[in-house]
Amino acid sequence: MTTPALPDPPAPASGIRISRVEIRNFRCIDDLRLELEPGTTYLVGENNAGKTSILLALWSALGNRRPIDDDLRRAPDSSPVGEAVADVFLIPSQGQQFPTELRQRLVSVQRDPATGTEVVGIRCAFRPSREGAVLSTRRSFLQPGANRDWTSVTAPLVPPDLMARLEAHLLDASRDLVDERGNRTSIWGRVLADLQIEQHPEQGAGREALEQDLARLARRVRDSSPVLRTLQSDLGGIAEAQAGVGHVEVQPLPPRLEELARTAEVVLHQPGQPVLPLRQHGLGSRSLATMLVFQTLAKLRLGADRGFQPQLLTLLEEPEAHLHPQAVFALRNVMDRLPGQRIVSTHSSQLVADAHPRSVRLIRRSPDAIRVLGLPPATAKRVAQFRRFVERPFGEIIFARAIVLCDGSTERCVLPALLSGHFKCNPAGLGVSFVDCESMNKPHTSSIIRAAHDLELPWLAFTDRDPAGHFALRNITHPATGAPLTPDSDEVVMSGR
Repeated sequence: MTTPALPDPPAPASGIRISRVEIRNFRCIDDLRLELEPGTTYLVGENNAGKTSILLALWSALGNRRPIDDDLRRAPDSSPVGEAVADVFLIPSQGQQFPTELRQRLVSVQRDPATGTEVVGIRCAFRPSREGAVLSTRRSFLQPGANRDWTSVTAPLVPPDLMARLEAHLLDASRDLVDERGNRTSIWGRVLADLQIEQHPEQGAGREALEQDLARLARRVRDSSPVLRTLQSDLGGIAEAQAGVGHVEVQPLPPRLEELARTAEVVLHQPGQPVLPLRQHGLGSRSLATMLVFQTLAKLRLGADRGFQPQLLTLLEEPEAHLHPQAVFALRNVMDRLPGQRIVSTHSSQLVADAHPRSVRLIRRSPDAIRVLGLPPATAKRVAQFRRFVERPFGEIIFARAIVLCDGSTERCVLPALLSGHFKCNPAGLGVSFVDCESMNKPHTSSIIRAAHDLELPWLAFTDRDPAGHFALRNITHPATGAPLTPDSDEVVMSGR
């Protein structure tokens, strides 16, 4: 048996990560600051809140997307602004200082006045150009000012070697592995561009021997088919009409392994069912397959020619698209296997419920600005401690415009029906979420209220007007005033007389 060749040793890790980004005047974004987790950061919010604008800004700054004039924010009179900006801040992946060798390559290392951590700030400015709709991109280093503001400097220049250490990829909501199979520059095409089969390994099982076997199999297929034999005979007329052609041959199989690989099919086997290729499956399987193939690309290709692994930033738009709820719960493990950092925009309460509360960012748009809200560490820790109780409510409240906390499942079912008559529509359509606390006496009730307060979500506690209800209110502290709730609190409604 031939021993397979060992894979090349992995390139050294990047040693950096993106701590935060600041975006201004990009599409619908006026001025936004987004703190990133070392792993996965989840962006949640209503449609048109600005989540896709964030992903496109980072793809333009750190990926291969060329920004266009539509990316410039429009003023109230519909005229575009003169410049859009994406500031990216890099810090050590571990500790507060970059390794000495890496620090030299980063060129302009500063000390963050707020944290004392070494940081590299890079500004990507997008401006109108003479190339028509395409914007020009100019990069410069940032340095801290007197008021902890970061300003750009003209020197030194940002070297290409530094930008090569950062790589952003967008997997948008329309991803479909079947559509990518014929594109040599797609994720699928890049993975299969080189099968890494050695030319002359020991015992003759390498590229040359395999392609000889492939040629013999192609001849057998052609010789066994009267259709192919007739086709080759008739195509021989090309040689008669063109003196420069000596021989015409029909090859039913590609002669090179990479060409053969591009015709490969992904086949899903289901017990007791006919074997079906991926192209005959639904969009859920095809979308998930795209993410898994991108995982292969990240392992085998990214940084292969550079001698080091770039810091990968994967921008995932609605990874839950077309998947049933049980499959959505498995997505977090799929995404966490991707190297580097991930930014995920999602509308899935199941996916958010499975995420750590600390990693969730609520994108809220108002007439004045787009704001990013997250849970403070203390609140996130408290919510995480009660994960087995608040998992479903947390996934619900993060997408709500207002929440009503109920004493039990009865109230949770009855209140929406009663309020539908008052509002003349389903309260869910207004963004109202009803949360079953299983009892107002449960300690996690305070955690839910604190989370709603930190996310600036209006909340209401609906409880029974009995001794247990009064006792429960006394044990709940109002997050804004620090005082216990009472039946007279604006956020309290008690049933009965």
